Amino acid sequence: MNYGWAILVILIAIGALSYFGVFDISKLMPGRCTFGTKALCKSFVYSDNGLELSLASNLKGPVIINKINVSSSERSVGCLSDEIGERWKSREAKHITINCDFESLGLIEGTNDKLDVDIEYIESGSEFIKTISGEVITEIGPLCIPYCTGRVCGSDGCDGYCGSPPITCNNYLAGMSELVSWWRFDDDPTDGVNDQRGLYPGSCANCPGYPAEGFDGGVSYDFDDGTNDVIDFGNIAEMDNVQEFTVSMWVNHDLITGHIGSLFTEYTDSNSWTSMYIGPFAGFCPDSGHICFIVSNGANFGYSDTSFSAATNTWQHHTMVYDGAQSANEDKVKFYLNGAEQSLTHTGTYPSTTANPPEFKVGGFNPGGSIDGKIDEVMVFNTALSASDVENIYNMEFS
Repeated sequence: MNYGWAILVILIAIGALSYFGVFDISKLMPGRCTFGTKALCKSFVYSDNGLELSLASNLKGPVIINKINVSSSERSVGCLSDEIGERWKSREAKHITINCDFESLGLIEGTNDKLDVDIEYIESGSEFIKTISGEVITEIGPLCIPYCTGRVCGSDGCDGYCGSPPITCNNYLAGMSELVSWWRFDDDPTDGVNDQRGLYPGSCANCPGYPAEGFDGGVSYDFDDGTNDVIDFGNIAEMDNVQEFTVSMWVNHDLITGHIGSLFTEYTDSNSWTSMYIGPFAGFCPDSGHICFIVSNGANFGYSDTSFSAATNTWQHHTMVYDGAQSANEDKVKFYLNGAEQSLTHTGTYPSTTANPPEFKVGGFNPGGSIDGKIDEVMVFNTALSASDVENIYNMEFS
């Protein structure tokens, strides 16, 4: 009984300290970013010079961001955001940068810190200011580089990437400089498709459905083979006349159409062709629903088949790795499903380099050849990623 009273006294003391602000129990909790029902926090990065948020709006219509306030119960924080006055559409994932001089505050590395974030907005046709309130709790670390910038580990005095959860160079891809393009498919495609690296934005004449539910609870694009949906990213130099590349994406098939459905394709003719697609396709991928691959440059033509059908109504991570420097077909083209390498049946001979088709397209050939399903988080690398790199990308995105 004495122990019980002692525990009760301790709990009451902790509660009192927490109530009066002496002791904040929330700061002992793991890093988190929450904004209630009005917005979904997809990711956040906290560093000495500010806060970066990726927020998807759950509001019913478009709004204008009027002001962003960042505050702390323990100190004064002077923060400015570049997003003031910007339009924020429903379900759009907006990357918000808030510049703060946290370095001068003398925060202690290794401790947790809590920030309150209020986003003031005005609805279309209204003059009244409303607020989305949230909080960010994270561990204080050295000046870190957010993963979405794609910069190399170790630069700017940081030994890794920070964020939620913390990602270090040892457990994630060390060569992020090899990431050419990253299309998150969070934007309304009718307004253009943003490339996180800023190199190859996309466009569409027959745009996929938006917004659709993404694999991570955010948004994605919903392709319909009946309307020839496709995203065109133009010519990607890092895919032309090269000896290696990697393309990865999340895919959720609504149904298998019974005809070819392109996941990504570069095509001029049979002598200039690179693709990952869903069968059937006469002569090259005869079985309906099989995941298949082609690389041709005129001198050589190779194609492969997974020998199993793609799953429907579930998100799966697809990665095609090409390494033309290898001698055998099974080493030149590899396919990973949810981070695990899959067995392929190879036919013909894969070339040592790709050709140079004029356009990189996702979701279809245009006209025709569209999948019936959703695609999210498409990445292109200018190298043949290792098995561990592919697994790390899958684990990082899945978690």
